[in-house]
Amino acid sequence: MAPRYWVDDDVDGDWEGANNWSTTSGGAGGVATPTGSDDVFFDGNGTTNCTMTAASACLSIDFATAYSGILGNGANTVSIGTGGLDLHNSTGGLALGAGKWTCNGKWLVAFNQASFTRDSASLVELTGTGTVSASTNERFQKLTVSGTYTVSSGQLFTSSDVVISGSLTINTSGSTFFTAGLATSLNITGGTFTGSGNIKIRGSTFTVILGGSEWDIANSIFERSITLNPGTYNGGILFSENNGSRTLTFNAGTYTFTGPVEFDADVAAGTYTVDMDANNPTVTFEDDVTLSESLGTLTFNAGTNAITFSGTTVYTDSTAAIQNLGDVEVDGTSLQLATEMECDDFNLTSGALDANGQTLDIAGNMNWVSGSTITDPVGSTFIVVGNFTANAQDISGASGAWNLQVTGTAVASGVGNVAYSNAGGFTEIDASVGPWTDSNNNTNWNFGAVGLSIPIAMRHYKQMMGVA
Repeated sequence: MAPRYWVDDDVDGDWEGANNWSTTSGGAGGVATPTGSDDVFFDGNGTTNCTMTAASACLSIDFATAYSGILGNGANTVSIGTGGLDLHNSTGGLALGAGKWTCNGKWLVAFNQASFTRDSASLVELTGTGTVSASTNERFQKLTVSGTYTVSSGQLFTSSDVVISGSLTINTSGSTFFTAGLATSLNITGGTFTGSGNIKIRGSTFTVILGGSEWDIANSIFERSITLNPGTYNGGILFSENNGSRTLTFNAGTYTFTGPVEFDADVAAGTYTVDMDANNPTVTFEDDVTLSESLGTLTFNAGTNAITFSGTTVYTDSTAAIQNLGDVEVDGTSLQLATEMECDDFNLTSGALDANGQTLDIAGNMNWVSGSTITDPVGSTFIVVGNFTANAQDISGASGAWNLQVTGTAVASGVGNVAYSNAGGFTEIDASVGPWTDSNNNTNWNFGAVGLSIPIAMRHYKQMMGVA
C-alpha cells in the first residue's frame, strides 16, 4: 500500500499520465498510477482537474478541503477499495460519467459540493461496509447496495433505480432523507432496508418492490404517484399527494402495515387517489389508520378483497365525503372509531368493536361472530342496509341509548345480552333463538318469553294484568 498524490506534472489532467502522481503532497511526479492497493489524495498542492481515461482502481479517494478541481470519468469502470470515497467539504467536485463505480468502503460526498455531475447511465455499487451520504446536488443516478451500509448523518439522494440486495440502514432523525428522490424504482429483493430514522420517497411514477423482504424504517413518507408491491411495511407511514393530482396504486398481492398509516390529500385543488380497485390487493392494518384532506380531495377506491384490521386500531376519516372502504374485517385486538366509518360488508370475527359514539354506515351486511365483543356503544349508530347477525355478545353494560338500524334481516343467536338498543323504525331484531336476555331499555327487539329477564318479565305481566 502506498500513497498517491495528484500533482499533474504532465499538465494534461490524465489519471493515467506518467508524471501526474507523487508519493508526497506537492512532490515530484513520476510514480506509477494508482492501483487497487494505493490511497489516492487530492489536496491544495495539485488543484487541477483529473480525468479517468481508462478503467481505474485504488484503495481509497480522499479530497482535502483545499482541492478545487474536478475528478471526472467517462464511461470507464472505477473500483475503490475498503478505504472508500470521502470528498469532505472541498470546493472541488466529482463527475461520475457513464461508467460504473464500485466502492468497497464508505461513500461520503460533501453537502452541496461545488461541482457534481452524473450521466443517465451512472451506476454506483456499494459492495463493502461503511457509511454513505449524497445530498441534493450530489445525488446518485443509479445505486446498488450489495454490502452493509448506514446513513447516520447527511442525506441520501438518487435520481434513478435503487437496488438493495445487501443492507441499508437509515439511522438519522435530524433530517428527512429523499432516498430515490426522483427515481423510478426501489427494489429490496433479498436485502434489508431498516433504521430508526426518516425517509421520504418521491416520484412521478415510482415503484416499490419488496420481493419477500420487509420495509423496516421508523418513519416514511411516500409522495406523489407511487406504485406499491406486496409485502410487510413496518413503521409509521404517510402517503401524500405533494404536487398536483396523484395516485397511490396497490398491485395485486398481500400487504401488511404494522405501524400507523395516513392517506392525506395535501394539495389545494388537487385529487389524491388511493387505488385498490384496479388490482384487488389483500391489505391488513395492525395500527391506526387515518384518511385526511389537509388541503385537497381524497378519493379511496376500494377493491373486492376485504380490508382487515388486525391489531389495536383507531380509525379516522376526516374527509369531506366519507370514504367507502369496501368490505371490512376486524380480526384483532380492537377497532375504535374516531369518526364515521363507511363500508360494504362488515365482519367482526374477533376482538372488540368500539363505535365510540360514531356512525358505522354499512352498505352490505354486518356480522358479529361468537367470541367478538362490543364495547359500550352509547351514542353510536349502526346503519345496516343488508342483513345483521350477532352471536352471543354481551352488551348489557351499555350506559345509554344506541341505534341499530337494519333494513334486511336481523338475527341475534347464541346466548347474548343487550341493553339500551334502539332498533325502532327498522327491522325487528330476532333474539328469540338463543335466546338473548333483555337487560332493559331495548326497542324493537324480540326476545321471546325465555329471553326476558325476571324484572322485565314481571313488568310485562303487570301490564297484561292491568296492575300498576
